[in-house]
Amino acid sequence: MTAIDEIIKENDREKKELLRLYRRVLFFSQFKPHRESFREVLKDDMKQFDSEIEAFNEYYKLLRRYYYSRDREDVDRILDKIEMEFYDTLEYYKLRADFDNFINPDRLLDLHSDGNARQQLRDEVYGLTLSDYDIDTYFRDGVISSYLRSNLKYFDGGDDLSYYGIFPEIEHGILRKIRMVVPKVHNLKTALINVHEFRYGFDLYELIGKEYPEDNDFEERARKEEDTFVREYLRKK
Repeated sequence: MTAIDEIIKENDREKKELLRLYRRVLFFSQFKPHRESFREVLKDDMKQFDSEIEAFNEYYKLLRRYYYSRDREDVDRILDKIEMEFYDTLEYYKLRADFDNFINPDRLLDLHSDGNARQQLRDEVYGLTLSDYDIDTYFRDGVISSYLRSNLKYFDGGDDLSYYGIFPEIEHGILRKIRMVVPKVHNLKTALINVHEFRYGFDLYELIGKEYPEDNDFEERARKEEDTFVREYLRKK
């Protein structure tokens, strides 16, 4: 059994304990008629908690699948994030089972992550499933992708983004060739670097043999493409 399997097993135990707490609170609350709305909230919370735990388990299964084929530090970093999020979620629902917190909900505002934070965590997890293939699939145009890849150099510059980029060869103001340096895709960060540079390369490709425009919006278009990739591709995987 792997460490991640142990985490899943322990989290399942924590889940069962919480659900037992909810059932106990629900049982005793039926003898207090003024808490009817509280009981309805608890029932909804049980369903929502179960759904959130299923999402966490899906994250763990993905991490287990890619644990040995991706950078170990990267996977461990994401695993730590998931664990922190899981225990915050667990504590949040435990406190929700307290009637005093039900009538004073502001006590819990800082404990449960908002939708954006949870979505960003999911993006990081699913980013581990990405590869160079996904970049080609996203951009679709095999001719341009093939050209760019034939003039591409892979380099692992870590967090130093200055190593990566598009390097146009210009002769007498005319664009003659496009060279590109990117990292191999193995997580969300490296995928977004590739998306950025490929978008830039696609825009430049149409100008090969033509005058190179010093004043252009290629960089801005490349940054926007990163957001589009996450929204339209990664989140639909």
